[in-house]
Amino acid sequence: MSHDFSWPGSRKKQLTYDQQIKETTLHSLGNPEASGSLSEGEEDKTILRGHFSWNHFSTAIDLHSSDTVEVENHEVEAVLPPALTVCVLLEGKLECAFGDFETVLDATEGPKAYIWAYGRPIQWRRKIQAGMRIRKVNISIEADWLRRQINKGMFVDQEIDCLFQNPFDIHQWTPSSKITTLTSQVILQGQSDTLLHSIRRESKSLEILGEAFEHFAKSEQEVIPDGKQRTLSRAELVRDFIERQDMTQLNLAHISKELGFSVSSMQSSFKQAYEMTIMDYVRERCLIKAYEALDKDQVSIAEAAFIAGYNSPANFSTAFKRHFGVSPSEIH
Repeated sequence: MSHDFSWPGSRKKQLTYDQQIKETTLHSLGNPEASGSLSEGEEDKTILRGHFSWNHFSTAIDLHSSDTVEVENHEVEAVLPPALTVCVLLEGKLECAFGDFETVLDATEGPKAYIWAYGRPIQWRRKIQAGMRIRKVNISIEADWLRRQINKGMFVDQEIDCLFQNPFDIHQWTPSSKITTLTSQVILQGQSDTLLHSIRRESKSLEILGEAFEHFAKSEQEVIPDGKQRTLSRAELVRDFIERQDMTQLNLAHISKELGFSVSSMQSSFKQAYEMTIMDYVRERCLIKAYEALDKDQVSIAEAAFIAGYNSPANFSTAFKRHFGVSPSEIH
């Protein structure tokens, strides 16, 4: 069974659904005034398990985060208002269609990020697949608001405006470690009515949008200055090398020796490309691996500390909570 619904335009309600998400609940997301009732004799099936949360910020930004396991094969449809949307998909695969444009957003081999825009209402469909876990954040900006900012000269990257003018397409890239971490934090933070919580979620949303805009602007440029290209290439070599190693044993001297770069030039290139030091990146990746082990493999906190390279579970817990905003025991 599938339902049609219109995606909420103002999303003034703060919506959170924990544990079981029923078919009627899913339907009512887009129709707050509708009862969402089923035909006589129909069962109100559990379609998803996990949690949804939405925020609508004063900057015309909508933030939707989800960590769900899809329970029933299902299909949902909506009429989406004109908007620019960035999706950071940490886990899972989404089969969806925008009008006649069918696509698959796929993070089965690692996190992926996507950006798209449409200047008029568009029919959207998505297949829900039993057994699929989805961890993602969607950030949407109202088209009219964004265009007004572009017309005021607040955005110098006119490439963003072209997203609305060109035939519909979805642009994909591999998000930086910083963005995957911010996305994990947004998902973990869930829902709260406090002002501080809302500000933090909006701040993270803006950072994710910033990388998306930078990526799209770069992808539209036909010529990249030689110096910039060399910087990115060196930084990418360092990052690729780190990802192939036992990160808990890495240090700058070892990386420098293996790659043949001086420590200072290597650090400078990496920080310019990824806005963090090499060792900050290493520590962050170790914590992310520990988080994944806690979440997916249900390892003990002591084992997770070892994975992250910490001898002390207490020190690991402190670093983990500082980074993700929750303690390891809340994940385990």
